[in-house]
Amino acid sequence: MNSKTLKSQHKAVYEQFFQENQIVVSAPFLMTWSGDLSKFYSGITIKQKIPLRLYMGININKSQTISFNNITYFDKVSDTFAKSDILEYVPHFHNVQKHISTERKHLITLHGGIEINILSELPRGIGLGFESIVSFLLATTLYRLAGHIDNYSVEQVNAMPIEDAMKKSDPETSKWLAEGIVFDKLTFGTIISSIKRSSFFSGYYPTITIAKDYDNVDESVQFSLHKSYTFRFNELFEGLKPVPFLPMDYGVIYSGKPMLLEQVIARDKTDSLYLNTIKPELKHVFSPYFSDLSNEEIPKFYKQFIDTENSKTEKTLYGGLMGLISIKILYAMHKLYGNDYNEEYVKFFINVLKKYRRGDYITKESSSSFLDVIKTLTEHFLSSNSILSLFPNDTSIMGGTIGFALPLEGYRKYIVDSVEETKKNFPGVDMIYCSRLDGMEHEGLKFEQDVEKGIFSEFIGEEKHTFRNTDGLHILGDYNELMAIKGQDILLDCTNNKLYVNDKKVTSEELHSQTTTIDVLQMLMKHIGKDVHNKQLPASSYSKNKNTMLSKIVIPFIKLTKKELKKDFPLICKGMLYDFYMRLGKTDIKIGIIEK
Repeated sequence: MNSKTLKSQHKAVYEQFFQENQIVVSAPFLMTWSGDLSKFYSGITIKQKIPLRLYMGININKSQTISFNNITYFDKVSDTFAKSDILEYVPHFHNVQKHISTERKHLITLHGGIEINILSELPRGIGLGFESIVSFLLATTLYRLAGHIDNYSVEQVNAMPIEDAMKKSDPETSKWLAEGIVFDKLTFGTIISSIKRSSFFSGYYPTITIAKDYDNVDESVQFSLHKSYTFRFNELFEGLKPVPFLPMDYGVIYSGKPMLLEQVIARDKTDSLYLNTIKPELKHVFSPYFSDLSNEEIPKFYKQFIDTENSKTEKTLYGGLMGLISIKILYAMHKLYGNDYNEEYVKFFINVLKKYRRGDYITKESSSSFLDVIKTLTEHFLSSNSILSLFPNDTSIMGGTIGFALPLEGYRKYIVDSVEETKKNFPGVDMIYCSRLDGMEHEGLKFEQDVEKGIFSEFIGEEKHTFRNTDGLHILGDYNELMAIKGQDILLDCTNNKLYVNDKKVTSEELHSQTTTIDVLQMLMKHIGKDVHNKQLPASSYSKNKNTMLSKIVIPFIKLTKKELKKDFPLICKGMLYDFYMRLGKTDIKIGIIEK
């Protein structure tokens, strides 16, 4: 499954999303070769983009609020997209909404109102960076609305080596990435910077992030930005091919058990059998013998593994073991990417990935159902298990996804068959991504659409039209579809220079010049309640003379709207004969406009 397939099979879903949002940014989901929750253990993380994306859309309206609206996500079980309220689907975003409503109030002054929508090609719970990518895209859209970044600046930063971009680029870049980290903390109480960097920066190769020193924990945003380091794989290892070839099949399988990151982090911090049960009980056993001894006399084993005052032991052990395995994975990947096919390197890589899984099991309290899924997948793999590696893509604590890797030989059918057989025992299990079927992803953060900047998605195109009205509604779509929208008191059809009042086309007998009327109203709608000088109006004979403007445009149109709507239209023309102003006052008359 990949973006291209989903767009082809569910075109209407994408069309609707892009028609309803003026700004759309996207970033790819990520698979993890190594690292797990490495930030807690001073480890390294190796992540790779996969060709499935998460999109965030912004609909600018007149609501005078910043609000989360809907999320549309692909449900692979039903093979269709489902829709839900964002704050019901991700309740922790209530904290984010409160934060941005307070800290980003100036955006309401700039734009009037902001509605946030999400389109995800995977549901929440599968993992692969969902929550952290949402935080990153939210920071991106807010900084775009503030005018600090745009498509060009993103492309400029993306072209730089990652560490140069983090340390040497415009200060706004650091603030922008820091904003996403703030949203992480508001959502699930910690900082996940490796996901943002890996999803942001383009490149076919994996990214490597080295976490901060666990012994000097500082959860501040700036510490996270400047004390972790991220590199594209081909920035560290020179001389690699522009487009990599990894001589094996690999991918991601969903275990059927949802993995919600905030639950994983909470459990990882508090629900430890070792910390909460084993250590206290064994301390009770040993303390009578060691409590009166000096520190030098107490056995090192007791101090490190049993003394309850030493709470870092478990994390230190995990960090050491997983760090060693991660280094071996990094080394093996370097050999595979840097050499032609070599069977020994493939075997070495697969064996190291197996150690990664075993290390995770040893040091973490893995979900029993997650382990059962792996056991069943292995049993149904109709070949030697020595050539198949299954490893936790997110974390085996709660479930989520399973990474797989196997040689290029004739085994690729076996993994697909194994997944299908495992489904019979575990209905939620499914193949999410397979490299040989779905290809590779190299694009990172992307402005899919920015109507104001002239960027249109493939589902809109420059031939599309926009509809907006004084209620703040803004829709992109085909001309005929937009013309079918009813309920506007006044409609300006700028494409064909036609006016409609109360859903009826205005005739030339009723209004002398519809073209000039449309041009003037189109300008005044951008400045409702403000005086616009006649020299700012579109050039015409009417805009040069106040009396001509009044007699041919203003008075006839006010009479027409009074007749059809039974309301006074607040169109004002005042000043000197050749030096005058026009103003469209605030009104409950609903005015719509269609333009290309």
